[in-house]
Amino acid sequence: MDTDVVKEILRRHDKMKAKRANWDALWTAVTRFVMPALDTYTHKRPQGGEERSVGLYDAFPQQASYRFAAALDSGLTPSNSYWFNLTTGDQELDEAPGVAADLDAIRNVLWREMYRAPAGFNVQRFEAFSSVGVFGSSALLVEDAERKRGARYRALPMANTWFGVNSVGQVDTVHHEMNLDGRQMRQHFGKDAPTEADKDDREFTVLWAVYPRADFEPRLSASARGMRWRSDYVLLSGSAGRDGKRGLREDPGYSEFPVAVGRYITAPGEIYGRSPAIIALPDIRMLNAMKWSIIEQAEMAVDPPLLTSDDTYLSEFAPVPGSRVPGGLTEEGRPLVAPLQTGSQLVVGLDLVEQIRGQIDEGHLGLYFRALVENPSMTATQALLLAQQQGQLLAPMVSRLQGEMLDTVVRRTAAVLFRQGRFPNIGPELRRHLEK
Repeated sequence: MDTDVVKEILRRHDKMKAKRANWDALWTAVTRFVMPALDTYTHKRPQGGEERSVGLYDAFPQQASYRFAAALDSGLTPSNSYWFNLTTGDQELDEAPGVAADLDAIRNVLWREMYRAPAGFNVQRFEAFSSVGVFGSSALLVEDAERKRGARYRALPMANTWFGVNSVGQVDTVHHEMNLDGRQMRQHFGKDAPTEADKDDREFTVLWAVYPRADFEPRLSASARGMRWRSDYVLLSGSAGRDGKRGLREDPGYSEFPVAVGRYITAPGEIYGRSPAIIALPDIRMLNAMKWSIIEQAEMAVDPPLLTSDDTYLSEFAPVPGSRVPGGLTEEGRPLVAPLQTGSQLVVGLDLVEQIRGQIDEGHLGLYFRALVENPSMTATQALLLAQQQGQLLAPMVSRLQGEMLDTVVRRTAAVLFRQGRFPNIGPELRRHLEK
């Protein structure tokens, strides 16, 4: 790989990381409360399985985030029905004899290939939706499976994935850092793997960069210059932290952008999306603080401090069940030991907790799920009406996810299968259109 290309990739990568510093701090705060398993920003997690919920006193935000991802999964990509249709973009051509049947046949192939277990779409799309719920952004890589066996899907963790946008705000650049050991380096890069990867226990950090090709020439479709996007790998660090910034490999590239980016809500001028968890973060922080306060109040109520006299004999008595405290009463029968009455009202605190939970739940689409659970006898018409009411509120966000993320998934999958020759036999009209 050309040295100047490597320098440009590293310069852009440093710039992308610097521009995302504020987001990293925000995501650190969010993951602490909503998805502790993803808390990789302030601590390195070399092994996994650690206890990451220390300091958390209410699991409701985590449950709400999970339900939100499930709502997107079942609402946008239901596994039991087609959630997309195909079009050539030309209504007259779509209605031509045989073309509609061909489009249906292609959709059947896409559906079957996407939901094959080895493709991983079922698992990876839920991870992507979970990322949308926590971070507000997700990245789902659609790549060729080994030996041209369809497509394969992989959700890229946002902790080590960065976006770049074009002049109209569309994501057209993705940088992704991969942490690989020696064995994984040899599997991924083969003969291009560095010599230091000869031992399995050596650790490497590799940057994968996909970005628009400056010298793109569509007429050269048989060469790398005919690919609209470049795909380069740069070694950032090698064994024992040794600096090894150098080019590893330049792939042929991609005709279509290979990463389906999903963003929930974006503010003007911002590249990354804002999630329901980010929007609800003040309530989530308040809920955690309130639960700790209620726990303290409950402990005070169950095991309150005891007020005793200055009598030396009473200063060391043990207040255990069934114990006797000689001298604990005056000659008039008044107790010399009494619990401290703080006057706190747990009921008020619990009511406030439920109120805050409701606000968090509503922001995570909890109203829809709660209505179905609380009304199991709800008719299909009632459920549809409720879904429509929720849909009116969610239409802008849902449309964005459909247009940015799912449309890219379908287009990229179709292109991969078409080049692999896995499309069914189709008529000449549609074939001419696809080969343009």
